[in-house]
Amino acid sequence: MSDRLIDVVEAARLLTLAEGTVRNMAEAGRLPVVRPAGTRRVRFRLSDIVRLAGLDGASAEPLRAAG
Repeated sequence: MSDRLIDVVEAARLLTLAEGTVRNMAEAGRLPVVRPAGTRRVRFRLSDIVRLAGLDGASAEPLRAAG
């Protein structure tokens, strides 16, 4: 699996979450992030998001809050 970096928009699409939710989860430390040098932007490793979304066939922790 490639460790290509993806942005918030693509991560949200893969996780089926709103972009704001992905940003909030990243800020809270619930999603692993990469911050490229010299920028405030947040990026995510594609392999991390695929794993968290359960798209790799492995079971993943639920990302959404119950209720």
